[in-house]
Amino acid sequence: MLILISNPTSLAEETALIKQLFDEGLDLFHIRRPQDSEQDVMKLIEALDSRYYPKISLHQHHHLADRYGIRRLHFGEPHRRRQGYNMPQLLRNKGYQLSTSVHNTEDFERLNPSFGYSFLGPVFDSISKPGYTASLEGAIPSLRKSTRAIAIGGIEASNVHLLRGHFDGVALLGTIWCSHTPLRNFLQIKKIWNTQGP
Repeated sequence: MLILISNPTSLAEETALIKQLFDEGLDLFHIRRPQDSEQDVMKLIEALDSRYYPKISLHQHHHLADRYGIRRLHFGEPHRRRQGYNMPQLLRNKGYQLSTSVHNTEDFERLNPSFGYSFLGPVFDSISKPGYTASLEGAIPSLRKSTRAIAIGGIEASNVHLLRGHFDGVALLGTIWCSHTPLRNFLQIKKIWNTQGP
């Protein structure tokens, strides 16, 4: 699974690139705009074709999901902890597909199984956040499979092959938004990820 996380702030030509990446095989797009207003998030959603809405996950302004028929919600670690352990099951029963984020395997193992997948990392030093260093040391242990593990942090074409067999997918941010060649980077990562086996 290949997931793109939005740049934290709006960028020129971002919607054209997002559409292009979807057309090239991007599986999911996470809108993570912690400082954006509801109107800013709506503007980004509306700039994308509605055919992509089933592949969009909202990190903030979850109430917009019903308005646009978006069925994917992401809960960052602090938000998930505030909501309590049973909240994911209630939302899943309403038809939402849920994801979250953790930074170590112990927290991953304790997740409510209602989360379909969780970002886990950073697996490598971050490209977009200087000083945000890898938190997973050594080989990644076998993780329970009721919640899929998605690697995040510092992933690029030169290291994505190291994650195959340990993770169910990768989440990209810096290699796309901090690059002058985002499409080329995506296509290289996709090729490497997809040729490593099922």
